[in-house]
Amino acid sequence: MSWLKPIKHWIKRWPLAAYVLLLFGVEWLLVWAFQSTTTPSVALFIGAWLPNIAGVLITAVVGGRDGLRRLFSRVVRWQVEFKWYVIAWWVPVIIVMLALSIYAVSGHALPAIAPEALVIPLLLVNVVLGPLGEELGWRGTALPLMQERWNVITASLVLGVIWGLYHVPTFILPGLPQNNVPVLAFMLGAMALNIFMVWMFNHTHGSLIMPFLAHWSFNFVGSATGVYGVPALLWLIAGLWWVVAAAIFVLDWARVVPRRLQPHLR
Repeated sequence: MSWLKPIKHWIKRWPLAAYVLLLFGVEWLLVWAFQSTTTPSVALFIGAWLPNIAGVLITAVVGGRDGLRRLFSRVVRWQVEFKWYVIAWWVPVIIVMLALSIYAVSGHALPAIAPEALVIPLLLVNVVLGPLGEELGWRGTALPLMQERWNVITASLVLGVIWGLYHVPTFILPGLPQNNVPVLAFMLGAMALNIFMVWMFNHTHGSLIMPFLAHWSFNFVGSATGVYGVPALLWLIAGLWWVVAAAIFVLDWARVVPRRLQPHLR
């Protein structure tokens, strides 16, 4: 079809813009379609997988089979130092536990923890709604495109803002998890958490397993401990993530701000 040629040409020339426009265009179309729905979980599930779908489509147009092969190879890039697995899973847990400790020491009652019977369901739900459906898009597609034109700090901050803005509909549609979450705390936390994920991605030769584990861990421990329902805790968590981000900048500056993207991260 001849009318597709100029679209493909534009996508190949501006793949990052094409990814963002496709993703947000479809997302807000869904918001319009589901604004009066009585089944918000359907909208949540579709939205959770849109980043991957958009990433695969844009990669297929820009890079063809070779591009898709490179993208999916990041999903199985597991041969990295074991410490990164520990860091990816346990740093988000420590952040949430530390925030809960500070909150309790300040004299506040802690939120109710999920019962033991819900632990496994929460682990599974938080794989499907978030990490599994997003990482091919955000860190797999958008991040390498950003790091081709910007240094790591700029790419991390821009992607963090876009990632946070993508979740805005969860503040709008009734019955979704972020209905009672302070938007600014969420945005600041997303930016700092993304810096942590990008740092791991770059240190593990572009492995998507690390951001996936961190994303999964943070979503799970947040759900299990009930922190999402307490605005003050979310502000604490956002602040602690920025402490982690600042430590990354200070302690790993030479690796954080390379002048050019390393070939294995393209």
